Amino acid sequence: MLSILYLTFDSFLAQAAANGTGNSSEESSYAGSNQSDISLGSVDSDLEEEEIEDPKEQVTMPPKTPRKTPMKAAASATKKSQKNSSGDVLILAENLSKTSLSSNGISFTYLCPTLRFTCRDGDKDAALYEFHTPLPQQFLRHCKVIDGGMKLSILFGFPRVLTTEKAHKKVLGTEGITYDPNLARVAARSTQVTHFVNSHYDSTVNKLEGDPQICVLPFKCTEGNVPSSNIHWLKWPTGFTVVSNGVEHKQFLNILLVKLNSIATYAVERQEQDEFVLDDSDDEDDMEHDGDL
Repeated sequence: MLSILYLTFDSFLAQAAANGTGNSSEESSYAGSNQSDISLGSVDSDLEEEEIEDPKEQVTMPPKTPRKTPMKAAASATKKSQKNSSGDVLILAENLSKTSLSSNGISFTYLCPTLRFTCRDGDKDAALYEFHTPLPQQFLRHCKVIDGGMKLSILFGFPRVLTTEKAHKKVLGTEGITYDPNLARVAARSTQVTHFVNSHYDSTVNKLEGDPQICVLPFKCTEGNVPSSNIHWLKWPTGFTVVSNGVEHKQFLNILLVKLNSIATYAVERQEQDEFVLDDSDDEDDMEHDGDL
């Protein structure tokens, strides 16, 4: 048994030696070959037509769309606004002006205390409004029906003179303060009110406009400016007086009266009622029928 194992191990060593001799001969023959004959080694350089890629079929990624920066977006919006009509641009400018004013604590909007009642006026309905305002008639900018005849809009202008330094002198005088351009209060008002307003409104505008006061109508009226015959003014004494330069002046409250009539009338309603009224001929017919019974 032991002799068999030795024979097997010897045959294994002889076979391994034979394999080693073969590998060394192959390596020596490869080393002796011309180096210029070596090209791509195991890489196949003969490409078939099916293996050649068509550049048209190559997938390319679409170019990325650059994001607009805030400044570019603003410039784009400006260009779009320039394409609008001049009226739209003016309205946009006015809205921006009002927004800028309100953000700085300035407003020229009047909201008047209002009384309203409705009644029958002939064959129509009537809505009567009383607007109590400290401003006189010449400061009323418009009084008109808008939104398809369902809203009343009134707008009062603000006296521009009240934003000037002349008015500020009188305001300081009520507090016993002498006007001095070097005062911090005077300089602040001059910069934040007078100069600020002058930069937003043309110098020829004496009545500064804010937002109109809107009233919802109880019924539909004729759209457009309210006729002057439907607008009236009343001065109501407040009972107060103001002394100026030694002279006493009575103070009044202005009341704007506006009357609006409905478009719809009661003619149809009366016509339907007239159809059910019995005349003399109907009474005679009834008496004849009664005699037949």
